[in-house]
Amino acid sequence: AAGAEVTVKTVAMNGLGLKLSDGDAAAIAANITSGAMTWADGFLVCINLTDSYGATLDNRAEVAHRFLASLSSESTSAYYQGAAAYLAATNLLSGIGASTASLASGELGLDALAARLGSDGIRSTVVDGTINGATVFADADGDGVLGSGEFSTTTDTEGNFVLPADAGGNKIIAYGGTDLMTGLPVAGMLAAPVGSTVVNPITSVLQAIVAGGQSIASAAAALQTALGLPAGINPLSYDPVAVLADGSASAATPTRAPRSRCRPPRHRSRTSSPRPLPPSTRPAVRRGSPPAMP
Repeated sequence: AAGAEVTVKTVAMNGLGLKLSDGDAAAIAANITSGAMTWADGFLVCINLTDSYGATLDNRAEVAHRFLASLSSESTSAYYQGAAAYLAATNLLSGIGASTASLASGELGLDALAARLGSDGIRSTVVDGTINGATVFADADGDGVLGSGEFSTTTDTEGNFVLPADAGGNKIIAYGGTDLMTGLPVAGMLAAPVGSTVVNPITSVLQAIVAGGQSIASAAAALQTALGLPAGINPLSYDPVAVLADGSASAATPTRAPRSRCRPPRHRSRTSSPRPLPPSTRPAVRRGSPPAMP
């Protein structure tokens, strides 16, 4: 029964982005174990525990449909392939809740992803000022440290980098480099879930909340409230530097990074192919490995 309860919680979180209470999970698990309901029945119960769950699924379905249209309008449908690209869309969809603001936020995030897909992968930007020469890696093993076999690259003079569509890991970490606004070296680390088209202090806080066991939707809602972020923006695609650079924009502008910031980076950790080498042939890379990131 205890194993079934854990499985019910896992299915609800991973499948729906919903965090069941211990009591609800135990009740569903008991019915499944006794044969009173099937696993499919249990899944439906999870959806219908509150009306907001149904609204969440409706919102996610609507945004998923819009994402397909965005891929077509951006002419990037052919580039939507590979583990990182699929996980990026999954993470962005799981960040959508039942509210209208969450729906609008999800649309912005997936529109940004559609615009930033390319033949070489997902184009993203490290932003805490404009950071040149930052080391960026996909944390495949989740230990927060750049290790052998993990994809890494460096940002260009606009803070851009490209994550190959088949890169492993659910978390992006950036450290080092130079803040071109101050001319000073960057201390500390930044992180974001795969799917973020920006890596900045906001995504770092969100990633820390997710690492603590919350869903992306819950983490985004908590950030919205705690930081007083404008309604409707998506923390995984909001670029405050782009807002500052746009004289007609305001703090509430639900922007994605402009296309001028979406060029492929000039510096990559390898040049032969945008697809990562197998672990057995990829060299170990430890450029002054940073402290572990949660």
